[in-house]
Amino acid sequence: MRAISSLFIIIFLFSETRSFEINASPLQSLRDISTIYKVPVTQDVALRVTYTAAKSPSKKVIILLPGRASYFEKNRGLILALTGHNYEASFGYSFKNQADVWCIDFRAQGGSDGRLSPGDQRGHIDHFDTYLNDLHSVIKDKIIQNYKKKNVEFYLMGSSLGGHIVLRYLQDFNDRLPFSIKKSLLVVPMIEMNTSPWPFIVAKALAYGGVKMGLAETYAIGHGDMNLDKPDFKKFKGHHNKKTFEETNAIMLEDFSLVTGGPTYGWVAAAFDSQKKLLSTSIVIPKDQTLVFFLSGNDKTVITKTSQKFAQQYGIKIYNYDDAYHNLLKESTDYAGSFWQDLDKELN
Repeated sequence: MRAISSLFIIIFLFSETRSFEINASPLQSLRDISTIYKVPVTQDVALRVTYTAAKSPSKKVIILLPGRASYFEKNRGLILALTGHNYEASFGYSFKNQADVWCIDFRAQGGSDGRLSPGDQRGHIDHFDTYLNDLHSVIKDKIIQNYKKKNVEFYLMGSSLGGHIVLRYLQDFNDRLPFSIKKSLLVVPMIEMNTSPWPFIVAKALAYGGVKMGLAETYAIGHGDMNLDKPDFKKFKGHHNKKTFEETNAIMLEDFSLVTGGPTYGWVAAAFDSQKKLLSTSIVIPKDQTLVFFLSGNDKTVITKTSQKFAQQYGIKIYNYDDAYHNLLKESTDYAGSFWQDLDKELN
């Protein structure tokens, strides 16, 4: 009888575990295996910084910087794949190289402080140097403190805006980095913004004109709050993956307080300023550091040709995915091809 009772208990526990895996919300299932911190970067602002440990012990540590309007939960699939917990986002491709992942929500995005008012969706920043100083504080005061006297390899990984900030960080802080970086893996980095439908000179005039008119904190023309009432995948140009599109919308709806809408005139002007500095000031890349670009050929958000020229200028390794849209991290394999295998290879 004891054996039978034990068997029933085991079956019950197993069914309960399976039920949790199936029924757990996408947000909660990621949060359950992660540690969430609020890290002060100024007297008034703390950033949400999350830590997700590799399923198998690893000496690789990835510091992940998401794109504009992105945050920890929207990168759920990437984080679960990199840490070895779930390979659904990588379409069943199992990473040979697992890593601990630290994800930093930028100021005024996701769960970080700095919004213009509580619940405000406006994507605003005064100057991109603010992002850089925030990043430096989080790395110096929080992340590397967890690895003192430990033999680890640090990777910086940035997507779109995150890639831009990684490059600017290497540009401005290279002589005072608080740690050694093995590689920087930059997915569709924002080297030059695609200002379509506005010509570059018109978009720039609108942004700086809006700031001069006192509209720095007003949504830039054509932008506003995120509206998910009637999402239209047919008009979406971020990636070609309808399943991921619907999953991302579900994640945003589950906790809408984390959502950021369009950029303000001030944000766009600050982006133009930072873009100019990135392209006009040289970057000194130490011999022990490696930079890798993963670029989309059909990108509607950044100018791929500029990214390619930039990479060639500095001898940066490039992976090109000719038919992919901007968001490679959510793109289908029909368009992104071997992206996940290539990413895994660069973690070796």
